[in-house]
Amino acid sequence: MSTKIKTSAFTLVELLVVITLIAIIAGIAYPSYQAQVYKSRRTDAKQSLVRLSQQIERCYSRYRRYNHSDCPQVSDSSPITVRPAFHEDTAATDDDSWSMEKHYRISSVSPNNPGISQVNTESLTAETFTLYATPVNRQAGDTRCAVFQLNSTAASAAFDSQGNNVTNTCW
Repeated sequence: MSTKIKTSAFTLVELLVVITLIAIIAGIAYPSYQAQVYKSRRTDAKQSLVRLSQQIERCYSRYRRYNHSDCPQVSDSSPITVRPAFHEDTAATDDDSWSMEKHYRISSVSPNNPGISQVNTESLTAETFTLYATPVNRQAGDTRCAVFQLNSTAASAAFDSQGNNVTNTCW
């Protein structure tokens, strides 16, 4: 009198098929996920540029020039550059050129990008300014929107790593 016990288990082939399907789905999903992460971090560049622009405009209202030495956002270096101070509890320093969430480097010196004219690197003058945000750290892999630009007339632009104007996509 033998009784048969029925057992159910996964075979090795079934397990390999499931692992393969998971790998394929992950391979498709991860690049899409990474693109969305880059896209969400771009808000940091745009907000930081607008906020610093407003701070520099307040300086202009007070001193009648954008690059006045008494403005806390203006450095004493040569060429004169900006130093954002996004946190009220800390004083601005020459090294304090991060965006609010530290995904971008903010500067008034034009970055090395084929889409940006290198003729005038002095972009903080008495009458005008141009600000740039370039991705750093984990955001540095974002080649689709490699440089954000905002100037004193509120004109914005964005360039990919090849220098193509991608303002409509990135702003």
